[in-house]
Amino acid sequence: MGDYDIENLEFLFNPKSVAIFGAGKDLNKVAGQVLLHLKMGKYKGKIIPINPKKETIFNIETIPSIKNIPEQIDLAIMAIPKKYIFPALEECIEESVKFVIILTAGFQETNLFDENSRKEQEKLKSMLNLNTRIIGPNCMGIASTSSNLNAVMGINPIPLSKTNRNMSFVSQSGTWAARSMRCSIKHDLGVSKIVSSGNEIDLTCEDFLEYFSFYDKSTQVIGSFIEELRKGRKFIKIASESKKPIIILRAGTTEAGSKAALSHTGSISTRSNLYESVFKQYGIIEATSLSELIDYLRAFSIFLAKGIMPKGNRVGIYTVGGGMGVLASDKCVNEGLEVVNLSTETIDKLNGVSGLPSIWSHNNPIDLIATRDFSTTEKVLKILIEAEEVDMIISITPFGISHQMSSLENLPDMPQKIKEFNEKMLQAYHKSVVDHLLKMAKISNKPIIIPTALYSTDFPYQYEEISDLMDAGVCVVNNVGDAAKTLAKLVKFQEKKTK
Repeated sequence: MGDYDIENLEFLFNPKSVAIFGAGKDLNKVAGQVLLHLKMGKYKGKIIPINPKKETIFNIETIPSIKNIPEQIDLAIMAIPKKYIFPALEECIEESVKFVIILTAGFQETNLFDENSRKEQEKLKSMLNLNTRIIGPNCMGIASTSSNLNAVMGINPIPLSKTNRNMSFVSQSGTWAARSMRCSIKHDLGVSKIVSSGNEIDLTCEDFLEYFSFYDKSTQVIGSFIEELRKGRKFIKIASESKKPIIILRAGTTEAGSKAALSHTGSISTRSNLYESVFKQYGIIEATSLSELIDYLRAFSIFLAKGIMPKGNRVGIYTVGGGMGVLASDKCVNEGLEVVNLSTETIDKLNGVSGLPSIWSHNNPIDLIATRDFSTTEKVLKILIEAEEVDMIISITPFGISHQMSSLENLPDMPQKIKEFNEKMLQAYHKSVVDHLLKMAKISNKPIIIPTALYSTDFPYQYEEISDLMDAGVCVVNNVGDAAKTLAKLVKFQEKKTK
């Protein structure tokens, strides 16, 4: 469609005004949900509800037509029946509205079994122009924390991280866009922008990847859910030139998945081996599950914001149980990391740590042999941070023991006072370990990642210890295998940057 300056997407994510077609009080309808989000999220610009029936909604008076608005409109959102889309879009084009988001479905995704939908899709294509760009149709909207813009259908609060807001996400699936918002809130993942691109009649996933990669200064890490890339050459150019990590969860990798994608967004998702080859060649980081996606996004978000990416692939492992250290070593080696031998200088420093048993492992992994000295964690981590032979650290701590005390209810002969004493002792231990971890994570110039069986992507805040770590921007994963995978992705990204 000719040349278009992708930098103009700045007006999409930071619009001075938003018009909502079909706005009403009914929160069971999409337009009502979007209007509520804008109002409750304290959107910084002007909200303009468009509705032929003059009424007041959330203390805002509706306007019968966009033609009645004297000022320039940056963004219009359409959540109206399909038959009204075309006249509304014509009005937006006539009034030079910069961007239109069409939430309405029933276009390309129904082409296979609805001839009328195919014709409507072609009519929509014929209306495309460079002055009014379209997101969708069949999408869930966008969100941008810089302008408090939450133009997403459903009930999806805007993610406002306590720490960083440096991750942007584009999804061809509306459900995954909404899910990324919810996960971002649950995991304190710092969101800058989220886009549901839908059927991509005009602007595509690649366009947003380009904007996030080269023009959006607030974005340091990019995530995406795709079913098919429509502009292959453009994607390769972005992937080869981007200095930011691009993490993709890809669907439609099987014949059954491809058929589902065709009926979902109308995309034809095939050639899985080709995608894998391109991703590998150009340094795209591929996640294979929601858990991996969250782990990778959060790790990059944390460590890029702190400026402490690994300088090499050498990992130091600290553990209070020998078996976990052995397993962590295997997982690291399988991911291409080096479980480096500790230098004589580092071993001498560790030998001088009070509270560290004399029979500790004397190498990497550092096995503390179930020490009960609460300060040992901090002392050992500080030495690993200072060790020149170590580029990053896995800290395996025994969280969760106090939460297992409930199992003692099956031991009726154990006195209640002993149960209570053990539980309080272990809770104090956990709090002490968290305090020491937070202190070291704050001063560390190397990535520290903490695997704990208490953490899960579904319930990240179920336990107070994990909550404290995550609120402070500490990288937590579920197990040592996830820790190794995540660190390996950081290393591979750094290698790509230096090529």
